[in-house]
Amino acid sequence: MNFRTGIGWMIEPEKRIFLILESTRDVELAAQHLFRIGYDNVAGYLHQGMAAWENAALPLETIGIWTATDHSFIR
Repeated sequence: MNFRTGIGWMIEPEKRIFLILESTRDVELAAQHLFRIGYDNVAGYLHQGMAAWENAALPLETIGIWTATDHSFIR
């Protein structure tokens, strides 16, 4: 499953989306792909990905593993 079809299965179109990507170019591409399939609600992104978060000594938590068929995480 690729990014565009995966989003359609896992996230409702009206939900706000926060992207965690490594580069500004990746954010731009992801936002373009999302917009093309009707997701125009990208609320923000984490600049330089999770490494930047961890390097800033900000708190981390885990949420487990999700599969494409597990919709229990959608609220």
